[in-house]
Amino acid sequence: PQESLHITCLTIGSREDVQPYIAICQALKKDGHTCRIASHCEYKPWIEVYGSEFVEIRGNPAELMKICVDNGWHFFYLYAHQQNQMI
Repeated sequence: PQESLHITCLTIGSREDVQPYIAICQALKKDGHTCRIASHCEYKPWIEVYGSEFVEIRGNPAELMKICVDNGWHFFYLYAHQQNQMI
């Protein structure tokens, strides 16, 4: 790339929700970009073993997904905006 980007992928939920971001980050790193994945601490070892930086999102992923489903995905946007200070 002409310019290397620093990219943060934000994901909550299950292992299946995190997995695509690991693959995306691997491809982006091959293109010379720096990637990190913001998710829950239980996924840290798995994310780091594939070479991406990890940033923790606090909270229980199952509870957060239930809130999103019960209240619509608008909650996720508000939650992500609030967490932006931590990333």
